[in-house]
Amino acid sequence: MNEAILNLISNEQMRESCYIKAQNIIENAGLKSIEVDRTQFTARNDNNKLIIRIAVKKFTKHTVSSNELRALKRIPEYRPVYDRYKRMSHFEHRPLYEWGYIEFEYLQSNNH
Repeated sequence: MNEAILNLISNEQMRESCYIKAQNIIENAGLKSIEVDRTQFTARNDNNKLIIRIAVKKFTKHTVSSNELRALKRIPEYRPVYDRYKRMSHFEHRPLYEWGYIEFEYLQSNNH
């Protein structure tokens, strides 16, 4: 399985197909303001399954509507990662951004 991970990471076409699949998952949910981050790609082995994790570009409440955020959280492949507040002083917290990633199983038979 480690060979499969190395092959996937080193093969540009295989990585590109994973990016396209993640973007299609987002677009099929009707989200237009959210995109995948093509610099963030992770592959791991989980119980003999090759799991792909592709980051979603960071966004703020000013760039994504609340309806889109709700729709994003309904996507079963989406895993949120919150990094929402930055301490500015002893009492003030400012919202920064939120991001997450799309996680799915890589099926080699579908990508050849």
